[in-house]
Amino acid sequence: MSAPLNKAPTRPMSPSMSRHPNRRAFLCQSASFAFLMASGGMLSACSEETGPADIRFDRDTCEHCRMMISDRHFPASIRGGPRHAAHKFDDIGCAMQWLGRQEWASEAKTEIWVGDYENPGTWLKAKEAVYISGLVTPMDYGFGAVAAPHEGAVDFAAMKKAVLERDTAQICSPSRLARRLGEAEKLASAAPQSLAAGSPAK
Repeated sequence: MSAPLNKAPTRPMSPSMSRHPNRRAFLCQSASFAFLMASGGMLSACSEETGPADIRFDRDTCEHCRMMISDRHFPASIRGGPRHAAHKFDDIGCAMQWLGRQEWASEAKTEIWVGDYENPGTWLKAKEAVYISGLVTPMDYGFGAVAAPHEGAVDFAAMKKAVLERDTAQICSPSRLARRLGEAEKLASAAPQSLAAGSPAK
């Protein structure tokens, strides 16, 4: 007859664990939840938004000159900085002037977007676009971005250089803005007169 097997001695349960049998499970679940929350935060930090800003025309204002953004041929957007936030501009010239004062301007992840002059509503990567000069733009910098090569158009570097050489104080001065407003009012008042002059006599 075989001898009975000796049973291994059992370790007595501590008083605290005997009183709280679910404590260990609770602690494990809490640790797992904290880990998942930390992982989610790291993933959110890594998945920053990209692309141009969502501009509400006739409502949003330019980050640089504070004028309302209305002309759909010339908007610009810059995304960058500590939070990779998107900024809105009414003219690529304003965008370049503003970006030049930011410490993070030269960072690789900084994005610069510009509206397609020929296709309003379409965004172009500013560094890949070419620029037609001599246009009437919201803040008189004179450059419109296009995707395809044009005769006389310049690249991003040449446009940026020309813009930064402009006198911003002169462009944004109250007297200049008042003169532009006066010219617009004259054109608006002349339009009905021209229409009346061309209408047939009754």
